[in-house]
Amino acid sequence: MSVRRVARGALLFAFVSVVVPAAGKPAPAEPPRRWLVPAERAGEAGAVVDRAGGLVVVETATPPPGARLVRPVLRLRDRVLGAEPGAGVPADVPRWLVRRGYREDERGLWLLRLTGPLTDEVRDGLRALGAEILETIPEHGLVVRLDAAARRALARHETPVARRVAWLGAYEPAYRIAPALVGARGRVAVSLAVVADGAGKALLRQAIAAGRLLEPMRPAGRLLVAAVELPAQLVEAWAFHPSLYRVEPWVAPRPWGEVGALNNAGAGVDGTSGGWGALGTDYLAWLAARGLDPADGRGPIVQVADTGLDLGDPAAGPAGLVDAAGASRVVAVDDWTGDRGGADDGRDGHGHGTACASIVAGLGADGAPGSGVVSPHGYRFGLGVAPGARIYASKVFNATGAWDLRVPYADLVRHAAEAGAQVSSNSWGSPVNTYTAAARDYDALVRDARPDVPGDQPMIVVFAAGNEGPGASTVGSPGTAKNVITVAAAENWWPGYRTCGWDPAFQDTPGDDIVYYSGRGPTADGRRKPDVAAIAHGWIVARSAGATGAGCGDPFSTADPAQFRSFNGTSAATPAVAGTAALFVERRVRETGAPPSPALVKAALVATARDLAGGIAATASNGTGPLLGPVPDEAQGWGLVDAGRLLDDTPSVAFDQPAVLETPGETFAVSLEPFDTMRPVRVVLAWTDAPGPLAGAARQNDLDLEVTAGGTTYLGNVFSGGLSAAGGTPDTDNNLEVVALPAGTSGPIDVLVRAADLPADGVPASPDPTDQDFALWVRNAVCLAAPPALTAEPAGPNRVALSWSWSGADPAGGFRIERAETGGGEFVRLATVAGAERAWLDTSASGGTSYVYRVRAVGACASPGSPTATATASGGCARPPVFDGLVSAASAGSGTCGVDLSWNAASSPCGHPVHYDVYRGTSPALGADPALRVVQGVTATSWHDGEEVPSGGPLFYLVRAVDTLTGVADDNAVVLEVRPGAGTVVAVGQAPLAIPDGNTAGVESTAQVWDTFTIGRASVRVEIDHTWIADLTVRVTSPSGTAVTLHNRAGGDADGIHLTYGTERTPDGPGSLDDLVGESSFGTWRLFVSDAAAQDTGTLTSWRVELERACTPAPTTPHEASPTGGLRVAKDASGLLDVHWDIAPFAADHALYVGETGASLAGVGLAWQRATCSIGNDGQALVDVGGAGAGRLVYFVAVGRRGADEGSYGRDSAGAERPAAAGLCGPLAGPATPPPAPARLTPRLASLAARPAASASAGSRSAREPSLFALPAAEPDACP
Repeated sequence: MSVRRVARGALLFAFVSVVVPAAGKPAPAEPPRRWLVPAERAGEAGAVVDRAGGLVVVETATPPPGARLVRPVLRLRDRVLGAEPGAGVPADVPRWLVRRGYREDERGLWLLRLTGPLTDEVRDGLRALGAEILETIPEHGLVVRLDAAARRALARHETPVARRVAWLGAYEPAYRIAPALVGARGRVAVSLAVVADGAGKALLRQAIAAGRLLEPMRPAGRLLVAAVELPAQLVEAWAFHPSLYRVEPWVAPRPWGEVGALNNAGAGVDGTSGGWGALGTDYLAWLAARGLDPADGRGPIVQVADTGLDLGDPAAGPAGLVDAAGASRVVAVDDWTGDRGGADDGRDGHGHGTACASIVAGLGADGAPGSGVVSPHGYRFGLGVAPGARIYASKVFNATGAWDLRVPYADLVRHAAEAGAQVSSNSWGSPVNTYTAAARDYDALVRDARPDVPGDQPMIVVFAAGNEGPGASTVGSPGTAKNVITVAAAENWWPGYRTCGWDPAFQDTPGDDIVYYSGRGPTADGRRKPDVAAIAHGWIVARSAGATGAGCGDPFSTADPAQFRSFNGTSAATPAVAGTAALFVERRVRETGAPPSPALVKAALVATARDLAGGIAATASNGTGPLLGPVPDEAQGWGLVDAGRLLDDTPSVAFDQPAVLETPGETFAVSLEPFDTMRPVRVVLAWTDAPGPLAGAARQNDLDLEVTAGGTTYLGNVFSGGLSAAGGTPDTDNNLEVVALPAGTSGPIDVLVRAADLPADGVPASPDPTDQDFALWVRNAVCLAAPPALTAEPAGPNRVALSWSWSGADPAGGFRIERAETGGGEFVRLATVAGAERAWLDTSASGGTSYVYRVRAVGACASPGSPTATATASGGCARPPVFDGLVSAASAGSGTCGVDLSWNAASSPCGHPVHYDVYRGTSPALGADPALRVVQGVTATSWHDGEEVPSGGPLFYLVRAVDTLTGVADDNAVVLEVRPGAGTVVAVGQAPLAIPDGNTAGVESTAQVWDTFTIGRASVRVEIDHTWIADLTVRVTSPSGTAVTLHNRAGGDADGIHLTYGTERTPDGPGSLDDLVGESSFGTWRLFVSDAAAQDTGTLTSWRVELERACTPAPTTPHEASPTGGLRVAKDASGLLDVHWDIAPFAADHALYVGETGASLAGVGLAWQRATCSIGNDGQALVDVGGAGAGRLVYFVAVGRRGADEGSYGRDSAGAERPAAAGLCGPLAGPATPPPAPARLTPRLASLAARPAASASAGSRSAREPSLFALPAAEPDACP
């Protein structure tokens, strides 16, 4: 297999437009049009009118080979606007919503179409002219804000940038207002977007004051967005406001059995006989056979945003949300509604959220058939798709069932991500088919759910398509978002049962029907949704103990109605896909050590989905309707999710964000081979696109998939009869493209991904402002053939010798060795060796254990496994410890930064002693990276990290258990987060205080902090009772005068504010609580509250400021150990001290410290200084301590990663002369590290609990110059 990333300017296009004339008539002459072609073909294409990266734009009447049409239009939200020279305002636009121009001194909003793709050079040139780019829109368009001078410069076409502008026109008020709102009367609920400047903020505040806030104000790129109910006449009255950007209708979101889990895995179930498919009768055993045993507690965390969970207590969840030991698998229940803090906090009074959580992760319970927890045929009730996953419940619907989210979507998802959630399940939405502000929010969150942490923290987000079918374009928002996985509702396979009142005929199908109410595509801007379908009927789920009403009847008379209920709808299909995604995440982490990107998850689900062609696309409640066509289809998307296919052994090639494409025309290419030529091959490209514009169609960056097989080239999403067809044109709308090749495909399969248009920042963590990454999943394909033969033979105690055969060139990525235990179990990666190797020695085999080995060749991806070989090693036991991982991580709360860690003791299957290694990093992606290991060899079940710990954090910790005798470690992935600090001081303000009604002068309360310290983190708890909090402004001011607006007229008519800003809620701004970090705490803190509108009244009932002391990071210093250690000191012939020590068992390097005292070590402290820059692992150093006084003792400590040894050497005045080179470090190989400042240490028995100082490269002692150090010294010497 070969992979190539074609350099910029070397694009290989293969887009062909074919014009077929009518029979018997000559083809009419085509007018010249503009086309994008590869730069190297410019000479044969026609007149070049523009260049963009690796593409050129040519003008010709005949489309040249490999051309792509440049359409002279702008795709706005409500219309396709002609945007070529001479084009004006369309005739159907209301004339009263058309501007007559801008004043000379006015910066206005304009639409601009470029002659070709946007490049960095054009972007920079526009900014140099003073243009402010607000959004990019298809095709090659922008919304910009220009002053008169910039408009004139662009209109004259005198500069290179101006000549790239094909058309310039006003962003008319008519384009900013959705047609449904033109002429509206009464009160309307709208989503209102403004430019994020002073005038825009003022307009948004005016809208909130005139109406009622429905959805919190939040940023959207260079815009601000909020949902508001207001008088309809204001919409057109504000149409000409210079900062009004977009107004469109807003609709409040609404909420949208083991047998179900088995069907989701592709197994049919016969409810009458209890017999079912080839999988067996035990879903848990089926999972365990695929390395997904729910008993091991390694499943991902899934957020379920819904109506709450059971009684709201995470420690006592509903039936089945426990682990094998009966402990709750509910991580948290967060209530983001007005119920928070009250009797209904987190409580699920409807059962919808509890049912969804049960489908994701329910375990059910053991019992006899017919016992109430198991069906008469032996199936568990309440068994979900991923019974090893954990649940983070987020309540967004209040006790009345109304949508009541009080925080932005970003906060909703961020809190779940902070708890470790990787998947978010959302069985709710609005019956709006457009790309809404909420859809845009979720597109951003898929890329990065925690923008406060460096890098990307992605979230796999699953949304229901909604229950507004069967009409076209009925998928709801935020399911219209590009980057989420949108799910349609399919039937279950459960003959003979009537569930939730549905006719038994619904379950008498093979599960190939789409339910009539399932939302259909496309979206309003023409994109393909839903993405996939999943089983929506016949789920037997946990019943919420807090739910009222009977709910759906149970299909089994023996089901315990107090614990279970039936559940149907896209609401049920969505958590089924979320659970399937969780299984895939767990599987990928086990196989690769890293979680998959959301793009790869979507690609894999689509690649393994089952085409429902021939089933029924129901249009009526009795299940009747036309037959489903083959994929892609607006009812089923790309097919029915099939966990069985997703987790089977069919070889698949995955490329998870292998490259970042930065310029139009740049490509990524790979050559593959079909694994089984008798089976079809499916290639899926997916990418996490930049959030879309609010002014235009959703697509931003456009990638194209091109697959060549058997001499024929296929473009992504060009289909006929369920398979890819030759020809066609590239898909310019969707960020998911598929090529499906039929069975019988042979020979190489060349896959090409091309950047066709990159106007937006698809990878914010990358410095390039216009770029995009992507994921590829290719089913039934391999990069290389498997090694044809493998042998495994015992080769001594705990050793197995492997050898394999290989013909042809050495694989570029070498060979990967994998091992499993016989009798079942997953293969784990042991090592990767160079491509020239044909043998390897396994030195970690446990004696008496039979192992199965396989080898993969690695190119750009791994080949299938070789034929397996089995061997049983001799020698002692070498199994890894059994360990649950880190249990707690908490700030020590002292002035010196520290973190206290604890865990439960590990056990060794071998009966060996066990120690623990601790890893620390600044992101959750730790792994067992040696560079992040801060201590080895800890034998206790707790440890204090007290050195080089930065203040504030966040920090992430991982603990691994290691067999001390064999060095074999467990592979748990439990990572906990902590923010180090020095304790918290709370100051309570004056209250209660009445808030003056309709008076911006407001009321001020004070709180006094008497302690003086540096603030490391701040939060403010506010309790206000008020009948319309959108009237309120709440601002806190520090003693230093820094003001932070906590609440800025948000929240609509909610009755009060009961929040802790800084933990539960991010301040509305202006200002941030982070602005207080580093300030002094001492003095008077002030809370200002004002009510800007008359009528509604309220009271500041209480408030407090919570200040965390900033801690001081401690330097690395030696820890003193027992004076009986193995360190020895003697004077050599030259008068230097020859220091020898025993190598610490786990030391990767050492540092030697020296201290001096006039008494014995016991009971005194030493002023330690580091004696050498680095002395490696040789266990010896020559040290000149200078002229110490008579009778004084010099002590040494040799410090490794695990512990310390010390010894003493006394001498008299006869040897007190000071050499000329005193105070210098000798030259050493490798980088130098300055020693820490001297520290006073009290002798104690301890092992080293800190990261060692950086070491120079190890080498033999004789190859180095002696390292000299003199005592006493006023300051540590700087190492050379």
